Amino acid sequence: MLRRYRYLILPVLVLVLLIAAGVLSFFWWRGAFLPRWITWNERVEASDDRTDGVVESVVLKEHKLIVYSSGSEVYRAPSSYHVQEAIWTDINGDGIKEVVMLYWRRGADGAESEGLAQEKGFGFTQHIAVFDGAERGMNELWDSAALTEHAEAMRFDAGRLIINASEGRQTLWMWDGEQLVPAR
Repeated sequence: MLRRYRYLILPVLVLVLLIAAGVLSFFWWRGAFLPRWITWNERVEASDDRTDGVVESVVLKEHKLIVYSSGSEVYRAPSSYHVQEAIWTDINGDGIKEVVMLYWRRGADGAESEGLAQEKGFGFTQHIAVFDGAERGMNELWDSAALTEHAEAMRFDAGRLIINASEGRQTLWMWDGEQLVPAR
């Protein structure tokens, strides 16, 4: 009986392996294998800072970031970005709130600086991006290379971005007019 089906064993085995590889790839691309220690924050912030009746809002939910102005979507993070945290604050002191996004994506490319690495890689790495305010069209001002030390959380205080890294370590970053740089 087995002799009768011996020519089918290899094609069926190959088919099963291809299906398994496809399923694993699907989940990998969707971020299912990101580190389990990540805290995925969710929030909705809305304000009319200019008191002109134009309400802008930042929505962070289910690893995705969406920015609205007057109820219309003006920015949506790419689906390949897994957003861990987003801060809506005036990081550059121009009176308009920018969005600072801490996120995970594949690859390590981006602007290099101290504390950032531009390694070649296929896996997920953690990054920080800064976007202009919604009233200016949410243009990307800066996107980092991969962080050399993983950030658990971030906050903005007294003109500095404070990043909480592993084991309670903190790093301070400031906007120098073009990019975030370590504070000295």
